Amino acid sequence: MPYSSETNESLARIAPESEVMRSPIYRERLAEIAELGHAVVKLETQLQRITAQHAYAQLSQHILNMLKNAHSQLHTALSKLRTSPDRRRATKKVSMDVGLIEASGLFDTEWYLEMYPDVAESGMAPIRHLVLHGAYELRDPGPNFSAFKYHKTYPDVTEAGVPAILHYLRHGKAEGRRASKVGEGA
Repeated sequence: MPYSSETNESLARIAPESEVMRSPIYRERLAEIAELGHAVVKLETQLQRITAQHAYAQLSQHILNMLKNAHSQLHTALSKLRTSPDRRRATKKVSMDVGLIEASGLFDTEWYLEMYPDVAESGMAPIRHLVLHGAYELRDPGPNFSAFKYHKTYPDVTEAGVPAILHYLRHGKAEGRRASKVGEGA
């Protein structure tokens, strides 16, 4: 069966194209296009990583800002005269918080010192450092509790300006809130 004149014209146009497709220059251009495609995918992956890092940094800064006021109030009370009722209350609160965290089993002294070598250099007892400073700096008490992930999961805790570990032990656990391990997905 003979082809129509239209089909013959189409075949005549395709024939030279297939010769072009076999040329080395065409193949080089295809290889360049493929490389550019790979480069675009790589750049998109890098952009996603950078965007996630930026979001993490912004959220961390927000949490730290929210905890700053409570941290400042605690240290202001502790810096008052020994006979001050505010200082006595703050000292009692610190002692209670130390006991609460110790009893929870979530504080790991060796891990804390390994993760935060500046604590050993400070000479302060690691659990006391956590209660007075670390909890307000988003430091994790041990591998079984991520302060950042707790704040990320429960923004109401952040807005209240309460350190994650203290909220979890005082209220969160009884409310059924989940604590994530360090390194575990949130």
